Amino acid sequence: MMASPAILQGILEKDNIMTTKAKQQQYNELLEMVIVRDNLTSNIQEKITHIYKKEQDKFLGWLNGDEVVNDAVFKASVSGLQNNINHSKTQHLMLDVPLVDKLEQKVSLKRANTTLLAEGKCSAQQVDAKEYIFALVDIEEPTEEPTEEPTEEPTEEPTEEPTEELTFQLELEVLMEKYNIDGYFTIVK
Repeated sequence: MMASPAILQGILEKDNIMTTKAKQQQYNELLEMVIVRDNLTSNIQEKITHIYKKEQDKFLGWLNGDEVVNDAVFKASVSGLQNNINHSKTQHLMLDVPLVDKLEQKVSLKRANTTLLAEGKCSAQQVDAKEYIFALVDIEEPTEEPTEEPTEEPTEEPTEEPTEELTFQLELEVLMEKYNIDGYFTIVK
């Protein structure tokens, strides 16, 4: 005897709710792990990569949803997650680029903004709601601007006669002459 469609639908909904709650718990655990800025492990990188490749919509729905409290701990967690995403090894894993190869693109977890809207990477509704999105951008090679070689300006040679080496005696003689002190002191060599 087969189960009725209503019973099957109920089982699927219950399974979906359990799966959603389990995913939310996994996402909470990930945010707790990344709150420490220097906490970058292969486990975290693998979780971030899995989320990016297979659960983006669920994760972003959860991250932007009502279940998440927007407080200082949450903000620190998102910041830690962003720092982990920005690491080169994580980027290579997320984009399936071998570590020895150079990245041509970069993934970022950002709030939707007008710049991303202009680039077509998010919608106006996402900007208005200040939603987090995964943004994939090309890495531009820095262009080397031609550096102008400094032109050497001709230096004028002093036309003055070479001066004597400044010594105590010479300095004293100059001061004595300046202040019209004549004969009061005898300079002994």
